[in-house]
Amino acid sequence: MAHSYNGSTSVFLTENIRSIRIWVTMRTQEEKQQAVALRRNRYSYKKISNRLNISASTVRLWLSNLELTTNEIEKLIDNNRYASILAGKNYKYIWEKRRQNLKDNYIPPFDNPRFMLGLGIYIGEGNKYNKSDTGLSTCDVYIAKIFIDWIKEFFHSDLFRLSVHHYNPNKDIEIINYWSIQLNIPTDYFNKSIFSISKSSQRKRNTLAYGTICKKYIKL
Repeated sequence: MAHSYNGSTSVFLTENIRSIRIWVTMRTQEEKQQAVALRRNRYSYKKISNRLNISASTVRLWLSNLELTTNEIEKLIDNNRYASILAGKNYKYIWEKRRQNLKDNYIPPFDNPRFMLGLGIYIGEGNKYNKSDTGLSTCDVYIAKIFIDWIKEFFHSDLFRLSVHHYNPNKDIEIINYWSIQLNIPTDYFNKSIFSISKSSQRKRNTLAYGTICKKYIKL
């Protein structure tokens, strides 16, 4: 059955739409004012977004032309620096707690030849500059496979990413596919490649056709 609308219905709908538009405009203006007040009170864009339940891109748009005083800028910088320091200390505390727990409960199987082989490879080729992750860089497929199996067997971790450091940007896809096939790991696990194209890398470019593979594990 078709509906028919008379003049009074049309007026009713028009007035309600107008009222909704006015309410939305007022609500938006109120939220903008709150965003400005929070920004002047040393809140980051992310904190404002969470506080007002508004997307970060909208917050940035609203505050793009906001001019802060020198004092407000200094306070904002100090606040962000403090938050960063606090987050760093909290992360360090969590990491140290996990490491101590591992030292107290994990018994290395030194009598297992496979464990000792993997440990020797890690000592010789592993990345040990970062306490938060464990990695290995090598140009040898066999070594890379042993390291992968070592991590899986003795540490039960699959949280990893791969990246290739090579010398032929024009063959990047081919090189990534090579390592993907050799290691039997999907290309989705690969980060962007790192290129070395300087004159000093010419010799390596000729001897390391597929570069080196870097496998990084996080939170073993």
